[in-house]
Amino acid sequence: MLYKVTTFLAVLAAATLALPISVLRRDDCDPIPSPPVVVTVATFTASTAFIEDPAATITRLSTEGATAYYGVQVEDGQTGYVVILYDDVSQAPITASNLESLLQSSASPSSAITVRTAHPNGNITDVLFAPLTEITTMDLLPGKTFEELAPVVDELRIMLDGVTGQFGASHWGEVVEVEGQLKDFVGWESVDEHVRLVSTPEFGAVGGQIVQLASVSSAHVHFTQLV
Repeated sequence: MLYKVTTFLAVLAAATLALPISVLRRDDCDPIPSPPVVVTVATFTASTAFIEDPAATITRLSTEGATAYYGVQVEDGQTGYVVILYDDVSQAPITASNLESLLQSSASPSSAITVRTAHPNGNITDVLFAPLTEITTMDLLPGKTFEELAPVVDELRIMLDGVTGQFGASHWGEVVEVEGQLKDFVGWESVDEHVRLVSTPEFGAVGGQIVQLASVSSAHVHFTQLV
């Protein structure tokens, strides 16, 4: 059951962190072949209308030149997600402020809408179409640098490459809006495969290095593509 799934970094850290989790799943359609190079992730406390019919509340969201996905967090049933992929941040079809305005009816009246943009170092389209997609946020600890963190996250990416199936391995990028933050995207074929792999000592050692450099939260959400 998805509610019982622990995040891979929580397992890697030998259960020393209590990480917030949510879950995203694909629709039964083929991934888009072109590799978007920018991803925008908007999160908010979902309105009742969004929970009942997410697509209906974002019909005004223009996706010309972009691909949008939406979903509601499985665990709390309240956190909404809208993810947009596009080719060039300088030619973004929707600015952050416009996106916030477009999502007002999707969010509850008291909710802030958080928008984060990153440039992943790989094509996350396949990751978003995975049966299980994990989004991890890492914030550098005081005194730590990306120069220290990046090689460790890359080591994790190399370890995942080839073991997460057709949906690709880990792809990560620095967040534009928040200095010292990065987002990492991982596609999993199944919950069982996820748990089995991250429970190994090899993954645990790398995860231990990561949590010495950054605070970590991880999310898994059911995704549907907006068409």
